[in-house]
Formats: sequence, structure tokens, C-alpha cells
Amino acid sequence: MSKQINISSFSLSYDARKSCLELFELAVEDKKLADILQRNVIQPNVDRIVDEFYDFMLSHDSFRPYLKDDALVARLKESQRSYLDTLGVDFDTPGYFEDRIRVGVIHKQVGLSTTLYQGAYTKLLGIIIDKIPAAEHLGASRREIASFARRITALDMSLAVHAYHVERIEEMQVSLNTLRKEGAQLRDQVATDELTGVHTRNHIMEIFSGAMRQARTQKTGLGLAMVDLDHFKSINDTYGHLVGDKVLKEIAGKIQALLRGDDLVGRYGGEEFMIILNNTDLAGATIIMERVRSTVAHMLIEVDIDQPIRVTLSAGVTTLREDDTEDSFFHRADEALYDAKRSGRNRIASR
Repeated sequence: MSKQINISSFSLSYDARKSCLELFELAVEDKKLADILQRNVIQPNVDRIVDEFYDFMLSHDSFRPYLKDDALVARLKESQRSYLDTLGVDFDTPGYFEDRIRVGVIHKQVGLSTTLYQGAYTKLLGIIIDKIPAAEHLGASRREIASFARRITALDMSLAVHAYHVERIEEMQVSLNTLRKEGAQLRDQVATDELTGVHTRNHIMEIFSGAMRQARTQKTGLGLAMVDLDHFKSINDTYGHLVGDKVLKEIAGKIQALLRGDDLVGRYGGEEFMIILNNTDLAGATIIMERVRSTVAHMLIEVDIDQPIRVTLSAGVTTLREDDTEDSFFHRADEALYDAKRSGRNRIASR
């Protein structure tokens, strides 16, 4: 008979639960993503996810000893469906934490090694991410949903590992250190645009809010530039998206290299970038962006075609005013960008 373990002895305090949620960057706002993940990914595909997961398990010699007969596999599949049905649902409640700890206790009783345990979680996460649709009507981007799936499964795995190693504190510390490293890597993934290496839209907007507060507190100038690559669609249409991606990456890297040390750039969307110019006035911000525009206009980007590609950019520049809100400040830079485009592109306009 399996050893009975009291789940309450493994329970985490409120402060410990709060610390876990902060570590994996899970907040109340993520409940919307949990609902989207459940409605559009898990529920429509739960049987396929479970079948693919156990097909993987049964195809590997390392897992087969723990899947002794068809009846056991059938019971485990039902448990897996129950787990998936609650993945991310009310993730900040004590009940959610206890359920995830219980999973670790069960696997401790079975004797599954932590290496195989973590490998199984990683495989399950991959299967879930593969099922995320690309449709834009979901209420969140595919990248946002995938990021939430990574963070919530990382939390679940950390809780299970907590239970698995609760009687061996030294090994538990090693596991937690590994999870902290994974948490830092997840934060980097959330903050960095995968293609260009600059800040993501969400992260640059967070930086933008902080920069406004700091500029007002320290009474320093703050510039904002919105940048758009001219006629970029024609590059994708003519040479394909792989070439377009390389051009976008080269331009993003060049923009970043041309900025000052305390300036920041993020990919706002598609071929559009948002640049925060700290400690500068409108004249200074315009000079910086003119240097960026001129340098990019003279670049020859080598790609896998017969001749290098030239690209120009347009930019709108403005600076923070006393009565600005985030919306008014951003809107003015965006309007200046459209001024530059209406004036013929490959130029800087200011407001």
C-alpha cells in the first residue's frame, strides 16, 4: 500500500504563495489569459493533448516501467485530464497550490525520478503550446498565451518538486535555485522580442510609464520617438518573410547601437519601433533620431539575394510636457510619425 502523506504538512504560507507568484510573474491580470488558455486551447484539445502526451511516454524506455498496463494508463489519462481542466484556473488560491503539491506527492510515492518528472512537464508544455491557434480574435496574442502557459506550468512544476523533495532540504534548495534561474529566463523571454532582440511592446510600454514618472520626479527632459520602416511590406512581398525578418533584425540592431547608453528601444509592432530618449529636449531628440535615420538610409543589408537591400525609415519625435498623460504623450509622437510619412517618408517630424 502506498504511504499516506498529509498534504497540509507540505502547504505553503500566504507569503510563500505570494513569493511563488511573484517569482513566475503571475498576477491577477493573468486570469484573463488563464481563461483564454482554457477556452481556446485546453478544452477543445484535451483528449488530443492527453493522447499525444502518453504516446510520448509509452515510446520511451525510461517511462514504460511506470506505465505497467492498459488499465493504469487509462486511470492516469483521467488524472491528466483533471489536471488540464484546472490548469491556471484560480492559480492564486490555496486550493490550487494544494492540488499541485498533491501531484508531486503522488509521483514521490510512485518513485518517478525528478529528471523524468521535469522532462514530462516540458513535453506537456510543448504539446499545449503547439495547440495554441494563430487566430487574432482570442483576446490575446499567441505569444502572450504561450508565455502564460510557460509561467503557469513552471509554477506547477515548482510546487510538485517542493513536495517531492520536502524531506531532503539540500536537494530542494538545488531545485529551487534551478527554478529561480528558469524564472529569470522567463522574465527575459517576456521582456525581449524574439526576432529583433529589442524590448517587447509590453515591456517598452512599462519602461515608458516609469520613464515619465522619473522625468517628472527628477525634473529632466524626456523624448519619445515612434519609428516605422518605409514600404517594408514590399520587401516581404518581393523577397519573402525570411528576408524581411533578417532586414528587420539588422535595422533593430543598428538603431540600438546608435542610441545613447540610457536610451531604450522596443518593437511596438510589425516594423514599428518605440524609442525612449532620456534626459533630452526636443532639439536633442531630433538630432539623435536624424542620426539614426541618416545611418539607416545609407545601410546596405546583405541577404541571400543577388544584391543588398536598402531601407529607409520615418520617425515622429516629441518631448514630455507638463500636462501630458501617457496617452497624450504617445499620441503626439504617433501623430508626428504620420506627419513624416505624409511629407514623403525618410524623414523626421517633430511636434
